[in-house]
Amino acid sequence: MTISSRTRTYRACWILALAFAAVSAASFLRIGSEALKAPTRLPGFPTPRSQPAIASRYPGVLPVAAGVLCSVYGITVLSLLSFRYSRTVSMELYFFAFWALALSAEILRIESLRGALLDASFPERSLVTRLLLTMRFLGTFSLFAGSLYSVGFSEDRQSVPIGAVLLASLALGTGLPVNTGTFGSDLLQRVGYAQLYGFLSGACLLGASANYALAARMTGEGGYKLAALGSALIFVGGLALRASRSPASVILGALGLTAGTALFLRKINAYYLWL
Repeated sequence: MTISSRTRTYRACWILALAFAAVSAASFLRIGSEALKAPTRLPGFPTPRSQPAIASRYPGVLPVAAGVLCSVYGITVLSLLSFRYSRTVSMELYFFAFWALALSAEILRIESLRGALLDASFPERSLVTRLLLTMRFLGTFSLFAGSLYSVGFSEDRQSVPIGAVLLASLALGTGLPVNTGTFGSDLLQRVGYAQLYGFLSGACLLGASANYALAARMTGEGGYKLAALGSALIFVGGLALRASRSPASVILGALGLTAGTALFLRKINAYYLWL
């Protein structure tokens, strides 16, 4: 893969992340301040309990804030990859771009809320949930796929692993059943077999961390140990922000995600600069 093609991919992801933010901003403006109060009108939306006054009065604050944080994170990371790290020959960073893109899509939960409140058509409301579910699998699988390159995985045709990740994500995102009549704390329609996503996320978390730890042993590069820690923080922080269950999960998720990303980007980039 050439530097120019890598850069084009980064910038295409960056533009998509900006587009997600623009669509969601338009949706928020259309709903107005009701976006922070109206989630309780969604069937099945969990009633806030033992929450701070602002979260109880405005139940939409947590999921909307989490979506905005995810968008800011994704756009920032993709900006760094596009304009600072684009010349780093690292497949770990290449797949990391898809993780950042996937997380930036979380802001589209505002579009899901708009569709539910303004009685959008059934296909339109379902499409947002399906899209976000696909993106969640894409991000999770991408983090694991990138870690494989740290332990020596090599494929002459890079389209093969990339295509496998995309197809698996699309198959799961469109194939899992969705209960169109109830909504979760993330403002999306509830998805059946929710345990499957948790299991796959846990498996990818353990697999990626193990790969980076093994890479540290194989190469003697201590930076990979910190990359393993960063990868774990990224996984856990992303899961916490996506769930949006409490102020603590949103705040700690954002902090973990930021710290993990700083560790991961710096250590992976530093390693490849010496190759």
